[in-house]
Amino acid sequence: MLEHDVGIRIFFYDGGVAWKLPPRPAAGGDEFMGKLMSESGRGLDIIRAMAADMVQTRYGDINETVITIGGDQ
Repeated sequence: MLEHDVGIRIFFYDGGVAWKLPPRPAAGGDEFMGKLMSESGRGLDIIRAMAADMVQTRYGDINETVITIGGDQ
């Protein structure tokens, strides 16, 4: 689902295991250097670098992740 009233808000739903968003890296740091050679996890860092906001919620057996890009946030 997409909403465009405040930038672009993208909703992702999955029936995977429960998980929590890791904390954002410190502002001004190079978020990608620590994971530059890793085999997984870089995608989330790249998305978070572009996103104004990212929220993850669990509803029963379903994970909802909402990513907001752009807008006034």
